[in-house]
Amino acid sequence: MKDTGLTWIVAAAMLLLLAGCGSNRETDGAISGSDSSAAPLIAATVGLDVCTNCHTGQTIQWLHGAHGNFESIDASHQHIDNGMQNDGFPYYGYFSDESCAECHDPLGDGLRLIAEWTGNVARPVIGCESCHGGGQYHNGIGPLPYANPGAAQCGQCHNDSFSHNAYHPEADHILEDYLASPHASSINDHNYVAGSDSDVSPRCSKCHTDEGGKLYKNVQGDSDVMHSLDTNPAVVDATPVQCRTCHNAHSPKELLFAELTDAGGNIVESSEFRTCTNCHQKETAYHDPATNPYGALGEIITDTHFDDGTGTGYNIDPADERACRNCHNVHAADTTINNQWASSGHGDLTANFTVASGAPTNPGCQDCHSATAATMLFEAYESGGTYTAPGSAISGPAPEVIYCTVCHKDNAGGLRSPGKITTHYHAAGTDSYAQIDAVNGSNLCLACHAGKRSGEDIKDGVNAITSRVTSHYLPAGGVVFGQIGYHFDHLDPSLVYTETRHKRIGDASYDWADYPYKTLSAEQVASIQGSGNGPCVACHMAEGTDSHLYSAFTDNTVLGLPDLCYNCHSNDPAAGHYYKSKDYLETEIKAGYLATLAYIENLMADGAQNYTGGVLSIGASGQFQINGANLDPASQADTDLAGALFNYKLFKDDHAGYVHNRYYAKQLLFDSIDYLEDGVIDGSITVNDETAAAWLDKDEATVGIQRM
Repeated sequence: MKDTGLTWIVAAAMLLLLAGCGSNRETDGAISGSDSSAAPLIAATVGLDVCTNCHTGQTIQWLHGAHGNFESIDASHQHIDNGMQNDGFPYYGYFSDESCAECHDPLGDGLRLIAEWTGNVARPVIGCESCHGGGQYHNGIGPLPYANPGAAQCGQCHNDSFSHNAYHPEADHILEDYLASPHASSINDHNYVAGSDSDVSPRCSKCHTDEGGKLYKNVQGDSDVMHSLDTNPAVVDATPVQCRTCHNAHSPKELLFAELTDAGGNIVESSEFRTCTNCHQKETAYHDPATNPYGALGEIITDTHFDDGTGTGYNIDPADERACRNCHNVHAADTTINNQWASSGHGDLTANFTVASGAPTNPGCQDCHSATAATMLFEAYESGGTYTAPGSAISGPAPEVIYCTVCHKDNAGGLRSPGKITTHYHAAGTDSYAQIDAVNGSNLCLACHAGKRSGEDIKDGVNAITSRVTSHYLPAGGVVFGQIGYHFDHLDPSLVYTETRHKRIGDASYDWADYPYKTLSAEQVASIQGSGNGPCVACHMAEGTDSHLYSAFTDNTVLGLPDLCYNCHSNDPAAGHYYKSKDYLETEIKAGYLATLAYIENLMADGAQNYTGGVLSIGASGQFQINGANLDPASQADTDLAGALFNYKLFKDDHAGYVHNRYYAKQLLFDSIDYLEDGVIDGSITVNDETAAAWLDKDEATVGIQRM
């Protein structure tokens, strides 16, 4: 047997790691799943005990690896380290279903263990011949059917026909993921030596082949360093990157590189981080398009995982044993969603939220401005514990973007479950903090996008008018659920603030069949109810879109709206009230919304138009001011004035308030204009702007607009 033999990836008892099951490449680059294009040798098995008599080094590694199963497991599949002692379980008592033996002990080698060598505990094991084939002709030493096992051997168990999720959540369909991954096709035309259709250049072989990956694993550097490898011979009959490229074949938990520790024994870089970044370089990436004509941003991580080429990870913890798996299915190596995220605001290193107010170390900001603190917040929600802001004790470099691990608990898309969110502000009409349940996944959005202050806070004195009382940026959740505005107390009782059914989108428990003025089919209702992850997810991560760009508009329809919208909003002008195409939204509804905000700005700036006779403004820290002086928190008149300004700033910060809660936006902005005009609420305003007046529902030119 050759030392490079046993090529199993992660066994059923281990955590999945890098790369995937591999196989060999035919001359056309296809995956063959065997050692060569020749038919494999057919040979009888001789038993594990025969193999271990000679291959002591490999046996020691195997014995303490996952396939040797030296740590016994009880009937609940819990590992118990009982050394060499018999734990009293019958041989197949380890399995609730004896069919498990098809993978955990396919050849019955557990009954051929050698006392005081491979163990005298009867236990299931995956023996040598399970991967290498029968040893009938090997003693002497003859050939093995699979001297270097390929994907077909690994895939005997690690495929989509075996469900391991109950015990090993990331263990399913590894073979299929790998075969569809860039790793399986890592050898391409650019890798070959000029004039050859089979030999891979040394430079390319380091990261594009199994053989070169191990041969040149300690060679790292920029373009010049990589080109220097070309003084070495080409790699002949190379095979693609595969399981043995990254895993120790006989002890699959061991990766290509051991963890890196400092003088105190603290992990600086985990084994996984070092193995992945050996090719996916953290500095001076070889495939950086700035230096390599064959390079592409999709092939490097220096622009998405690290800070300006300094090697300081800003969305990755190098010491984490799951540094890469936290966000990536490393066997599939599909970065489509990750690239979308990197292009979004959540992944923008330069975005204001990553650096504002000392984030991520400011305790008052970090639950949304720091991925570390945000994760702690959701963990507290899930456990029912109390969230305590870590402040300056936060780990990791600053600034922090919003990592995958904030919302997801695994790399398969599993979401955290915080339940309803308690906001930072009092709910409209109460002196209690608002609690909003946007349903499942959308609650994750609400934690940061529900706003931080409400109009009710102004009334209740939770935040003095002299301090910042603006709603904060992108407060869409508070708008959708109608909890956040300044509701004037002295209106005609018949003039109420309306709700929006948009808050019910994505709620599987809400029956849309009674939607007024619109008859919906069962199929339409099911579509609107969607996955049950609430309105934020349903609209901003609509199925069939680039979901992790978080854009509500998409190109999957002629008019650019998600198909979801057209269950209610028709493309046909004959639908009347429901005719809300993208063009209509952009040219009429959005235009009216923005014109109304601009009209209020003019009222604030012109003392001749607003009742105060002064210039109304919002200070740099969010205080409401008149002629540069903060409003008086003891004055009821100033409280209502602050409320009018709050409503203006609320929708200035919610760029899509005209969609999130259209009538609520109209009513609050109408009331703000009403109060700013003469210091009282009478339910009628004059708006000398045709576009704004049209959106606010005029009845006569630009005068006499009545509140709905």
